[in-house]
Amino acid sequence: MLEAARAYRKDNDQMLTQRQIQRGLYMGGLERARKFVHKFVQGESVKVLLVGGSIMFGVGAYGEPNIKQWMEKWFLAVGPRRPDGAPFDNVRITNAAQRATPSAYMNLCLKEHVKEHDFDLVIVEYGVNDVLRPLPYMDNEPRKSLELLLRKLLNFPSRPAVALLNIYRWFGDEQVPNSNPLRIKPQPYYNSPDADFFEYASYYGLQSISLKAAAYHRMVAGDPGFKVDNVRLEIENRTAQQDFVNSLFYEDHSHPAGGTGMKVLAELIQGMITHVAASLLYRPWRPQAEEQYINEPLPRPLIPGNMDSAADACVSGERLQTVAVERQGFEWLNEGTAQAPKWGFTAKTPGSTIVFALDEATKSLETAAAPAASGPTPAVKGSLVILAFLKTYENIGTAHITCEGGCVCGDKAVAAVEAAEAAARDPAAAAGQTAIVADPKEVVATMEGYWPEPQSQLQLGCTLAVLGPGCRLRVTVAAETKTNSHKFKIGALMVSTTAASIGQLWCARTGIAESAQVLAGGV
Repeated sequence: MLEAARAYRKDNDQMLTQRQIQRGLYMGGLERARKFVHKFVQGESVKVLLVGGSIMFGVGAYGEPNIKQWMEKWFLAVGPRRPDGAPFDNVRITNAAQRATPSAYMNLCLKEHVKEHDFDLVIVEYGVNDVLRPLPYMDNEPRKSLELLLRKLLNFPSRPAVALLNIYRWFGDEQVPNSNPLRIKPQPYYNSPDADFFEYASYYGLQSISLKAAAYHRMVAGDPGFKVDNVRLEIENRTAQQDFVNSLFYEDHSHPAGGTGMKVLAELIQGMITHVAASLLYRPWRPQAEEQYINEPLPRPLIPGNMDSAADACVSGERLQTVAVERQGFEWLNEGTAQAPKWGFTAKTPGSTIVFALDEATKSLETAAAPAASGPTPAVKGSLVILAFLKTYENIGTAHITCEGGCVCGDKAVAAVEAAEAAARDPAAAAGQTAIVADPKEVVATMEGYWPEPQSQLQLGCTLAVLGPGCRLRVTVAAETKTNSHKFKIGALMVSTTAASIGQLWCARTGIAESAQVLAGGV
């Protein structure tokens, strides 16, 4: 394989030097990765899973290979051969990336988008779609969500290798004053989540790939293929300026171009795999010793108290229609394309309303046991009810959430859970408690669709709820708006049986549904 990889680099005009690739890699614990590469070079069937946002999905690769396609080409070129010289073609890559979503979404909807759990390698890309530097450091909801996602992937029955692909966005959110055509100011080198993500890599022994560590100095130098003084999207006549177009790293201000930026990202992944293959050359695979490390239980969460949820339910795509039991003014629309659909319920007028049956949405919840609690178990338990809604910078409105039927939400749910926890500790205290009843007119959360950043992304709005039979969640488009439009779009509904204390932090008791997902990225 190593000889074939060297020939591939020579024949395909590798953009990064070996030194630059080395700068961009942190190899962590190698046992899981060594098992993957060992199977690959032996001709066994292996499966690779790609998880992330629009960059991993392939946005930016127009008429050129995306990351998945670059990798498929490389695996065919360097993999084992049959006696007749034909490749084994023993690698299957599944791309489960979802456009315009942060890791918090995939953490809750992993089972919706990934039906198999026998992967050998998982590559995770959220360096753009997750919040750059949320506070407090690490102990915040975006970083908690990514950790929970990583733990789910690491705990797949196949115990796959998990690698973080940390993509750097050169361009920030500020425009160069009076620029014509429009120019966007570059970001400082340190304005990325790489440092935060390295905590996961070192704690869990993950492989970590850093685009900025490998390529930033090439960007500053303006080397061909790494140029960042423009983006391809801004070039009006591409044919007349093809050489210049081909020298640009980015297709637009967020997405690397297929023939340059995505090729570099693929080279970094290939470099990681080649590094592992070299380790097998001087230290052959030792199944008995190394499987022991692979099968060890995960350590306790890196972020204190960040316990895995007992079960999550996620309803998106066509299935979202099945739990919408009443609607007026909301239409089921695809605002994307056939190749890259963006289905959801969309309304454009104030007063439009849609009702979701939460008892239907939670039918898919597994009966997995929750983590053992210290102390008595309360009779009433809280759940996070989460809506993925469109957040953008123009032509967007606001919506309110109310609860009705057999459930209470918001502050009343917090009070109900706290009362139940107190009663579990002291049964005598429950004698004087009165039942908490839902008010169908009470707004328990507000989802604000507007933000000033020039990006469009699904964000997660939530409310803590105590669920019961006949529970209904109603969303109503508000009369107030921060733009000249009342449009509002809902893309998914989720329920998570997380701890009530975590639910309080997510929904913050403020009546504002937006969780701490204020971010930079991914159209």
